[in-house]
Amino acid sequence: MSITSKFQEFKDFYIACDKPAFWLCMVELNQIVGFTPSVPQVLIYAALIGYVIYQLLSQDVEFNHWLAAFLIYVPFELLITAPDAVFRSWERFVLFALLLTCVSPLLVSEQIVRNRRDMFRMLLAVCVVIGVGSFFARFLGINFMLANKSDLQAQVGMFGGLTIHSMVLGPIAGIGALYMAYLAYLNGQKWYWLLSAMSLFSVMFSASRAALAASVAGLTIMMYRLSGSVNKFVITAVVAVMIGAASFPIWGSALDAVIAKNEANIREGGAVKSREKLWDARFSEFGANPVFGVGFTAIARHVAGDAGFDERTGMVESGSSWLIILSMTGLMGALMLVPLLFRAFYTVYRDEDKFSALVCGILTLFFVHMIAEGYIFYGGSQMAFMLWLTVGVAMDCQYELEE
Repeated sequence: MSITSKFQEFKDFYIACDKPAFWLCMVELNQIVGFTPSVPQVLIYAALIGYVIYQLLSQDVEFNHWLAAFLIYVPFELLITAPDAVFRSWERFVLFALLLTCVSPLLVSEQIVRNRRDMFRMLLAVCVVIGVGSFFARFLGINFMLANKSDLQAQVGMFGGLTIHSMVLGPIAGIGALYMAYLAYLNGQKWYWLLSAMSLFSVMFSASRAALAASVAGLTIMMYRLSGSVNKFVITAVVAVMIGAASFPIWGSALDAVIAKNEANIREGGAVKSREKLWDARFSEFGANPVFGVGFTAIARHVAGDAGFDERTGMVESGSSWLIILSMTGLMGALMLVPLLFRAFYTVYRDEDKFSALVCGILTLFFVHMIAEGYIFYGGSQMAFMLWLTVGVAMDCQYELEE
C-alpha cells in the first residue's frame, strides 16, 4: 500500500472522526513520543476537563454504576485513611476521575462509544509506528530515552527507541505486535507478520521482562480467539514455535538485554528481586488495613520505607497495579473495581467478532503487565490512559455500531 493511499486513509479518518476526541488522544499519545515537543501539564489538564464537559453535554448519556460507585467511594476512603499530604492523594484522585470520565466505560452513549473506538484505532496506529520505528532506531543508533538515576546505575534497559523510556516502549511495541499479527491473520498478507515481528523485537530491545511476557500472553489469547477452535490454534502455535526455533540463531541476540536484566536480579537474590520488596510492602499494607487500605495513591512509609518513593513529587513506584487496588483502596475498593475489569475481559472473550479478539489480546497484555507495574490509578500516566481506553472499548464491544 502506497504512502499516498495511507495519507488519504488518515485524511478520511480525520474528517469522519470526532475532533475533540481526536485531539485529546493526540495530546495524550504525544507524551510518550521522544522526538515531539512535550505538551505542558496545564494544557493536558485543560484538555481533560474540556473533554469531560463535552461528553457530559452529549445526548442520552448513561453511567456505569460500578465505576461511579468507586469514584464516590474514594473521597470517603481518603477522609477515613487521611494519607500524608506528601502523596497528593486528593489532586491525583481528581486527575484520575477526569481520565475515567474521558476514556473509561464510566459514560456510555452512542457517540461516546464511537469516540472511544476511534481513539483506540489511533492508539493502535501509534503503537505500530513506535514498535516498527524503534526496531530501525535500534540499528541506526537513535534512542530518545530519558534515563533517570536508577537507569544509569543499572545500565540495563537503556533503550527507549522512539519513546521516552524503555518501560514505555515495551508494552507499546507489544500492542503494535498484536495489531500487526491481527491484520496478518485476517488479510493473509505476509508483510504484516514481518511488521509484527519487528515490533516484538522492539519489546525485547526494551529489556522489559513484564512487557515481553505480557506480549506473548496477549498474542496467545488473541490467536486462540481468532483461530476459533483448539485444533486450528494448536496448528498455528506449533508452526510459530517451529519457525521461531529454526530461526533462533538469527534473532536470539535480541534477548540479550532481557537475559542480562534477569541475571542481574538473580545475582541480587531472585529473578523478581526488583519487585519483591515492593510486593511484600503492598501485601503488608493490605494486611494492616484490609477494609479501606492505606489511601488512594499512598503507601505506609513505616512499612515500605522510601523504596520506590519520590518525596519531591509524591510519586510512588508501587510494583503492581493489582496489588495497589487492595493496598490503596482495600477490599471495599477491590470489590467495586476488580469485577468491572474482569467483566470487560469476559465481554470481549465471549464475543465472536474478530475485532473483539484483538481487544481481548490487548486487554490480556495489560492485565499481565499490571502484575509488575502500578499505573492503574495515575491519571497523568499515558499507560493509564491506554489501559482505561482499552477497558472502555472492551466493554463497548457489547454494543452494535453502524459503520
